[in-house]
Amino acid sequence: MGYDEEIAILRKKINEIDRRLVELFEDRMKTTNDVALLKKKYNIDVFDAKREDTVIERTQALLKNQEMRDEIKNFFQTLMDISKKSQRKIITPKIETTQFSDKADLNVGYLGLKGSFSHIAAEEVFADSAKLKNYDTFRAIFEGMKNSEISYAILPAENTETGSITSVVDLLAKYGYFIVAEKLLPVSHSLLGIKGAKLNDIKKVYSHPEPLAQCRLFLNKHSDIQTYPSLSTADAAMTVSKLGDKSAACIASKKAAGIYGLNVILQNIQNSGNNTTRFVVIAKSPYKSESCDKTSIVFMLEHKPGSLFNMLKVFSDDGVNVLKLESRPLPDRPFEYLFHLDFEGSIYNENIAATIEKVKQKAASFIYLGCYKREILK
Repeated sequence: MGYDEEIAILRKKINEIDRRLVELFEDRMKTTNDVALLKKKYNIDVFDAKREDTVIERTQALLKNQEMRDEIKNFFQTLMDISKKSQRKIITPKIETTQFSDKADLNVGYLGLKGSFSHIAAEEVFADSAKLKNYDTFRAIFEGMKNSEISYAILPAENTETGSITSVVDLLAKYGYFIVAEKLLPVSHSLLGIKGAKLNDIKKVYSHPEPLAQCRLFLNKHSDIQTYPSLSTADAAMTVSKLGDKSAACIASKKAAGIYGLNVILQNIQNSGNNTTRFVVIAKSPYKSESCDKTSIVFMLEHKPGSLFNMLKVFSDDGVNVLKLESRPLPDRPFEYLFHLDFEGSIYNENIAATIEKVKQKAASFIYLGCYKREILK
């Protein structure tokens, strides 16, 4: 028996397996859609991180050949991504039409403690109209929103010095929440210490990793100073205040000095005088307004030559200005990427909506992150 005969036998076997897989896939998707209807009835979010982890662990345990653990994880992660996409078609989010900043009973989450730059941004966006609630991590903020502890959250998404904070976009895509506004905050970093402390006393500096990077030129000039990461700049200020040690300082906002009883040793120690952080306000539902003029999306493409070019050509042909394009590697799929793209225009405009439909057709997967008013520094 030659190659043609042997391969025909194997292909026949694969065809039969595929037939059974299709039947099981249809059964699974039908059940998935039933789950979506139940979630819609009880107002439950599509994404459930613990459930996904449980599915992966359970299916890996079922394997007879444990050398295929990575492959089965990739298979079921893809299957669950398809299921979430199908569920979101059923659970149509409510469109937010109220000006969120005008509500007096809002609970708003932010990273860090009072005096952090996230706290400052939250105060500037919401003024006195909201109750601000702090969290230690980005994930905790998203879980707080999932559990209805907060209605909105404000998160740093990008800095002119250190670039994008990609974990925020990853969490947005994972939880299925939306950007409803943005805030550009000029950032001035100060070196803070206890009363009587001077620059030549400082041997260690605490701060969040982002500000440490944004002040790298200053720290390089003072190479005898050791750096220590903190959960936030305000957390660093509180640490220095509690230590009461002249050799300890922190990089934080000038406002944090007043809150935590510290003195400003030096101001404006950031690498650039134009240091600005872009914050995004997120919510469970998208925001709809005539003022919306910027849209954010995430998509995945087939891993083949020309796929990204063909996608960008859609925007070019339709005269849509792309503001930002960034690739994100998929942890469980080596050399495959998600693309985060911001562009000018509102999906509530018919022409832009038509462009988005073309994008969906070309994308292997598509996630809408939100449409909102673009802020420009004056």
